[in-house]
Amino acid sequence: MKIFISWSGERSRKIGEQLREWLPTVIQSIDPYFTPEDTEKGTRWLSEISQELSASEVGLFCVTQDNIDSSWLLFEAGVLSNKLDKSCVCPILFAVNAVDLAAPMRQFQATEFTREDFKRLVEVINGRISNGHGKLAPKVLADSFNAFWPKLEESIREILSSVPASDQPKRADRELLEEIHQATSFMLGTRTVLPSPLVASIVERFIDLHDDQAMSKGGYQEVLDSLRTMRADIVQIIHYGEVTGRMRPLMKRFERLSYQVRPVLSKQSPEESEDDIPF
Repeated sequence: MKIFISWSGERSRKIGEQLREWLPTVIQSIDPYFTPEDTEKGTRWLSEISQELSASEVGLFCVTQDNIDSSWLLFEAGVLSNKLDKSCVCPILFAVNAVDLAAPMRQFQATEFTREDFKRLVEVINGRISNGHGKLAPKVLADSFNAFWPKLEESIREILSSVPASDQPKRADRELLEEIHQATSFMLGTRTVLPSPLVASIVERFIDLHDDQAMSKGGYQEVLDSLRTMRADIVQIIHYGEVTGRMRPLMKRFERLSYQVRPVLSKQSPEESEDDIPF
């Protein structure tokens, strides 16, 4: 059975590597897909990822402090959720609280990296395998899990303690813009329909990034110019989602974006009063 392992950031990448090695030792019929090591040199990696997403029956998302707002992680989860039921899109939380998850990811049942919670996830994965295709009997699965769990737990603890977490989990502006462009190109090639919560999250983050730069003292016009070039991509993303109650006000805000640094208004002195302000 194909399993897609999604990651973003150094901590998440190392954790994904451990899961790729560990899962087939517990359930031998599992065939995990994990980038970039599973992508052959010269392969158009975005095209390959789209094929793997289509072929996968379960998606595991390695969520850490560093990638909790990752647009790419949310994008892959959105693509899989269109194909699979929610129980098969599985965020795994590593030193992260479920309440901190971004809105689209929050709709799925998250798994904490504890022995009991992770065991339940492995049981769900095993339950998706058809009889005669490598599905394990409950006792065999329990024995296998118990035998190999300590090694995985030790490896993950080592990663969490040795790989420092970023002070700012949100991605850099440039990386966010590149991911929006990649996501748009992917959708144009596959005609994928994205779930409305994911579209709303992308548009909202785009608007927040614009407003943050537009209102910053000193100005960040270069970033705003880059956002202006991405406007057509955002329009395409909106086109691939439903217009819901949450989207309507976002679309109004999106249409009003100026892509210009706003002048910083001087604060009113204590001597001034509202009666002195001309209208």
